[in-house]
Amino acid sequence: MDAQKKNLRICGTLLPVLFFGILLVTGAIAMVFHAGREEENLENRTLAEFSGEPAQFEEWLNDHAPFRSQWLNAYAIFNYRVFGSVDNEQVIVGKEGWFFYTGDGTVDEMLGVHVFTEAEMEEILRNLLAVRERYADRPEDFAVFVAPDKEKIYSQYLPEVYENKTNTSRAAELVRYIREHSDIRVVYPVEELKREAEGSVPLYYKTDTHWNRLGAFVGVQALIDCLGGRSCSLSELIVSREEDRAGDLALLAHLPEQYYEDQDPFFTGYYDEANVSVLVEDLSGRGIRKAANEKPADERKLVMVRDSFGDAMNTSLCRYFKEVTSINWEKVSQVPEEEFSGDLFVYEIVERRLLQMPDHLKRLLQ
Repeated sequence: MDAQKKNLRICGTLLPVLFFGILLVTGAIAMVFHAGREEENLENRTLAEFSGEPAQFEEWLNDHAPFRSQWLNAYAIFNYRVFGSVDNEQVIVGKEGWFFYTGDGTVDEMLGVHVFTEAEMEEILRNLLAVRERYADRPEDFAVFVAPDKEKIYSQYLPEVYENKTNTSRAAELVRYIREHSDIRVVYPVEELKREAEGSVPLYYKTDTHWNRLGAFVGVQALIDCLGGRSCSLSELIVSREEDRAGDLALLAHLPEQYYEDQDPFFTGYYDEANVSVLVEDLSGRGIRKAANEKPADERKLVMVRDSFGDAMNTSLCRYFKEVTSINWEKVSQVPEEEFSGDLFVYEIVERRLLQMPDHLKRLLQ
């Protein structure tokens, strides 16, 4: 028994020494091979900073251990190839190289559970009417645009466990309520996107949470229709796929690029004669971008308060309207009042963030 206790004490002493020895050796090797180079952060988050506090030190060590990125790569490859999964609960591994997102209420929206209550929808509608009253000269010059989640358009690539058995969703119920209880124009292009998604070119990125320029084009055409403009068909475009890219879901999964396939699509054949110039671009500061078109198909000026899905819409919007002002909803308080003035006002939000809609609207009314 005494010998066993002695061996345990020796092991308890040697293991920390061995651990820190490995850290020192790998650290020295890392310094030799990475001298003058900073480790690239591929995880789409801020890594922990050094601190003397024990808890913070553990976080820093986890984030900055030598060859950490290489170890994560190796583990991600092993996990993906052997088990067909990734070690991040926010990422769903779908079929045929498609990845999906679980954050921001996406799973609730996929399954059609936890919809808004009648009282919540009534409050949202009341605030929407107040926003319309403040920012639009006429009721018909205002529209709400709900961008569909990727999970809804490409549900066939989801694992069967995420099948929606309720035949509804938070977005569908809210859109129905607004249409039944007001004259607010609502654009929710689920059917248009599903129809076009049957084609050979993806409308959303396979490894990202967002739609690409083609998906945004389909959404913009539905918006133009709603605002009384002249829409075009996706079939009229000449599409080229360029620039391999790693989407935000691929970065969260920490998968090397050889394990996914994704590209940015570009298109011509849609008002190519448009002469668009950027008047204001302050995305990191005031969250605003304004562009003018010298040869517009539509002489109206459009203002859109949007989230990240509004970014990809800019290409199509700027080729069509005379002027487009795009404002990030998170920074509306930093944008001068005059920038909200236009002929048309659009409030855009992706459906997985509908729970944030009450806060968005309150900011617009402050």
